[in-house]
Amino acid sequence: MTLCGDRYTVDLQIDNTYTLGSVDNRKYDIVLNPEQLRRPNDCICLSITVYGDMPRTALLITNNYAGGTPSAVLEDDMIVILCDCYLYKLRLDDLEIILRREIELYGCSFELCKAENGWIIYGEMDIIGLNRDFDKIWSFSGHDIFVSCNNECCFEMTKDEILLCDWQGYHYALNYDGCLLREWK
Repeated sequence: MTLCGDRYTVDLQIDNTYTLGSVDNRKYDIVLNPEQLRRPNDCICLSITVYGDMPRTALLITNNYAGGTPSAVLEDDMIVILCDCYLYKLRLDDLEIILRREIELYGCSFELCKAENGWIIYGEMDIIGLNRDFDKIWSFSGHDIFVSCNNECCFEMTKDEILLCDWQGYHYALNYDGCLLREWK
């Protein structure tokens, strides 16, 4: 995944070759292991390459119990990364984690999206609204998981609404405060 902004381009990839504790790993400018993980089966190694004034590389070692694909949003001189149920905000000039939070989420997380006053997480069983500091301000669950058996789009953010559908074919429209506006099948 490559994200482009005014000052930075960030390349985010999973490094499947990195082994915790090995001396034969690819060299990174910074290795971040904020949860102090030691068991390779429980983690994902995320390679972050930042192209700007001075290219830098970092490795973020984080939990990946649910096995979801990381999602990220580039915001000015920061990158926000959702991996499993953990959110990280990194400052791009020095690749320092400035905010980290474990999010209470049932099932897998699919996507992180920027909203006007915070963040929206599209998950398997929950849609969650967070403020800018990653505090949960609302959550919504449907009748079933937010995936489709017929390739229908299950999550869309429009100007005024969040549109969802679940496995049973129920559709939902929420406002950006997490309130249900409409439900239909």
